[in-house]
Amino acid sequence: MNWEAITQPDEPDEPEEIILMDEEDARRHVYREAAIRAKQYFDRVFAFIAAYDGSKSFAFDCACLGMGQGDLISCHSHVELGERYHKTKAAVTKCVKQFQDLTGTPPMPGQRSEAAREKFSRVRKGQLRPAKPAKGKTK
Repeated sequence: MNWEAITQPDEPDEPEEIILMDEEDARRHVYREAAIRAKQYFDRVFAFIAAYDGSKSFAFDCACLGMGQGDLISCHSHVELGERYHKTKAAVTKCVKQFQDLTGTPPMPGQRSEAAREKFSRVRKGQLRPAKPAKGKTK
């Protein structure tokens, strides 16, 4: 997957000039800003689906799970989605996590936070022992 094209940071906004506006103008300004942010977010969503190397419908379903919208696809767990596409839970989790990392979507309820994932990884790596050399082979 070509993530480089997708993950380029957005151009920084120039500081806005402070303008006094009435309530209606302020409301329009807020809606406009929200629309711009929503467009940027969904641009990343569609770019993720387009750049995914495998099934686009699988990528779409993973994106829905990653946004907490399992109702859209009638699927509420990684295991259930994996069974639908004949994939492992790990493959679904990887796709969902890639989507969330790319779009900046926070983990859904029931998923580990990034801090918890890092801690779990450190602990797991500390438990691993180095592999023993095969018999008859010396360094």
